[in-house]
Amino acid sequence: MIYKHHGKWMFDFWKNGVRHRKGGYKTKQDAAIAEVLARKNLKGMNTDFIRLCESRLKELETRRTGKWFK
Repeated sequence: MIYKHHGKWMFDFWKNGVRHRKGGYKTKQDAAIAEVLARKNLKGMNTDFIRLCESRLKELETRRTGKWFK
């Protein structure tokens, strides 16, 4: 949702039960662009974290013995 608050534009949305909002934009279009970027960055963080975990597990499997994982 994009709205005007005290003369400045803000965006506000919920994702997985967490509220994300930011304000202080001069135009409605600036707030809309910032909202799109914020939503895109949220998706990127999850996939980057998953990739990081998978690569770390692969590295541990090659470096450690089978007993270490049990």
